[in-house]
Amino acid sequence: MTIDVSDLDRGVAFWGGLLDLVETRRYQEYAWLGEVAPGLELILQQTADRKLNKNRVHFDIAGDPPAALEGRARELGAIVVDEVDNPAYALVVMADPDGNVLALWDDHLPE
Repeated sequence: MTIDVSDLDRGVAFWGGLLDLVETRRYQEYAWLGEVAPGLELILQQTADRKLNKNRVHFDIAGDPPAALEGRARELGAIVVDEVDNPAYALVVMADPDGNVLALWDDHLPE
């Protein structure tokens, strides 16, 4: 999975810090941060293109409660875009320093 960023070092600091990943290699405008799930590696690509529209793909990160992760995301430069709280789940939609969206959520749905 590749995420476009405008500043590779800042992107590595944000996504690595948020997901507890360490950069494993770098080549030109790419940085590899390792696996976020078996077989799914997170790669950052530095690009001059600016994000203009809604992300078609984004991370949903579950935590109970998501407040600690939200605090860490804020410290790393994320901003809150929206908050949803209903009986089935609560989530905080955030944007990374480049405007890429992620959702931190607390799952109350039955298994």
